[in-house]
Amino acid sequence: MKKSPLKSKTVWLNLVVLAVALVGAAQGVDWVAANPQVTMILGAVAGGLNLVLRFLTSQPIK
Repeated sequence: MKKSPLKSKTVWLNLVVLAVALVGAAQGVDWVAANPQVTMILGAVAGGLNLVLRFLTSQPIK
């Protein structure tokens, strides 16, 4: 049985990651250059959470 994309934790996580990336882009490259560790940690956390959610996924979305 397939589920709605709105019930997918993976979809919601990726929407949050997208929102954070857009806020970062709005801050400009100067902020990213001034905070490389924060940028790296956010990317690593997002990737790790995506992997965990992918392994926990049992149903495809519609």
